Amino acid sequence: MAVGSLVRRVFGPRCGGGRHVIRTARLDLFTPVIRLDAAACIGVLVDAGAQRWNGLVWEEGTMGAAAAAQLLSFGTGRRSEAVRQWPQARLGERLAADQVDGGQLVAVHRADRRYAGEVAFDPETGQIGGTLAPWYRYRGLGTELFAAGAELAHRHLGVASVGAGAEVGNRPSRRSLEAAGFTPAGGPARHVLPDGREVDSSWYEHRSEHPRRC
Repeated sequence: MAVGSLVRRVFGPRCGGGRHVIRTARLDLFTPVIRLDAAACIGVLVDAGAQRWNGLVWEEGTMGAAAAAQLLSFGTGRRSEAVRQWPQARLGERLAADQVDGGQLVAVHRADRRYAGEVAFDPETGQIGGTLAPWYRYRGLGTELFAAGAELAHRHLGVASVGAGAEVGNRPSRRSLEAAGFTPAGGPARHVLPDGREVDSSWYEHRSEHPRRC
């Protein structure tokens, strides 16, 4: 089942009820609907590259890289297979209202229906962040992911100015932000990541003159 039909079946083809839907040239992005969608948002952060750039520290028992890769490969096209693979995780269950984060979107690659990444807007910091699954990096999809994050904030959440940050050495992320229309902005030259590393930082901003809520 394609993500478009999944979205229509579960909560309609448009935004509503605190859920959002955005389409880019190659990605379908939507607020996680079932537990499998939410797990995919974690799965894209598990590999060594994602952990390094995001400075993540995983607790014992967190999803391993091999399990994450398998889970992401199921996508929306093999959803029932994922549910059978891990019955104890109840991946097919719909998320309850208090489990839905309206600022987060899971991305599915439209052509092959595999989970491709996640992007989220944090209302406390006013910033977006996003990560692609390993096999979708270096293909120009980061631009679409960050553009969708900006659209989520501007056209769905009513936010006029959105920030984003990237490590100076993370050139693919910086190029993607710039290609998505983000412009350089002020910010601290050094930033401490969750794992305690202090890195040189670049900061960006994306503005809209006419923000609105969907």
